Amino acid sequence: MIIRNLYLERLRDFYHSDLVKVISGIRRCGKSELIKQIQAELRSQGILESQIIYLNMEEMSNIRFQDPVYLNESILKASADNPKTYLFLDEVQFVEQFERLINSLRSTGRYSIFITGSNSTLLSGKLATLLTGRTMTIQMYPFTFFEAAELSGISKSQEADFFLDYLKWGGLPQRFEFTNEQSRMIYLEDVLNSIVYRDVMVDLKRADKTLTERLLAYMYENTANIFSDHSICEQIRQQMENAGKNKIYELIERIEQAMLVQKCRRYDIQGKQVLVSLEKYYCTDLGLRSAMHINSKPDYGKLLETMIYLELKARGLEVYVGKTYKGEVDFLVVEQNQRRYVQVAWSLAQDTTQEREFGAFTPIPDNFPRYVISNDREDYSQNGIRHLNAIEFLMHRIEF
Repeated sequence: MIIRNLYLERLRDFYHSDLVKVISGIRRCGKSELIKQIQAELRSQGILESQIIYLNMEEMSNIRFQDPVYLNESILKASADNPKTYLFLDEVQFVEQFERLINSLRSTGRYSIFITGSNSTLLSGKLATLLTGRTMTIQMYPFTFFEAAELSGISKSQEADFFLDYLKWGGLPQRFEFTNEQSRMIYLEDVLNSIVYRDVMVDLKRADKTLTERLLAYMYENTANIFSDHSICEQIRQQMENAGKNKIYELIERIEQAMLVQKCRRYDIQGKQVLVSLEKYYCTDLGLRSAMHINSKPDYGKLLETMIYLELKARGLEVYVGKTYKGEVDFLVVEQNQRRYVQVAWSLAQDTTQEREFGAFTPIPDNFPRYVISNDREDYSQNGIRHLNAIEFLMHRIEF
């Protein structure tokens, strides 16, 4: 078992707070295990078992609790004798009107509430309105390369091979139980189909499955490329002439809400504003990309860029595509009032590649740190711009 410290460190100060702790993430990324780790830490602090209530709302044995009135009565009864109760509701979106339930329990001041969900809209709509300023949220991701290497007991001499393994099979925790490629593929296909049917196509006709798969395959094949929803729509309509624009736009939104992809918005560095067009989409797990059976030759530069993006997000950082008047910088990373600029390339061996990657920073007027991350072991740092080896960065051996 791997302790998910990337997330626990951000949550620990809030364990006993009346702020609602919201944990979202793609299915099978480890949200339920994180909850167990939080509960274990609470017990180590002296919290009694009777003070902890845990319910997974997706389990058939708990289907009766999807009625909010019954669930509310059950929680109040089970916690009646506790001065403080730690309430964990896993996959809370299955509870009808869960927003009102959570707000009602929170308002009593007797509960520390933790909720998880597999939909990025968990905090939108009613819950956002009812709980404005009363939540702290984190988004979970599959195992990072560091976590995966720790789980697999990888030595330093094995890291290069394991790096390629991760680029293909990603970091969903359960995939590490399987040692051969066929078993891994079967598992990842099952996960992908589960998310597509239960989170994307819910309430849609089965006839939309082909369109959904075509759309998702296109977005996964073009991970880390800049495009607009309109350009995605036009590409799909060239392949499927009968596909309606509104349906495609709806499916793009559902795919993003199901966290199969992550949208990275562009930020105008000179104008200091977030732009609303020409975003990048990154697949949330590289193993799910392999499960799409994309036939084109892998672009390792784009896969590495995806891997770095997911690492930055797992660290809790705010990430944008940086727009300059001459082009783009792969990542503008924001942490409090500090900025960092990052370019990602598979190899810097060619002079032209060095000129392109290091030259991307030239139009940026400020003096915040600048990095180029690549798979090279040779140090190509120049002109105050640091070159970082990807594995060393991902293994947290380099200050960033």
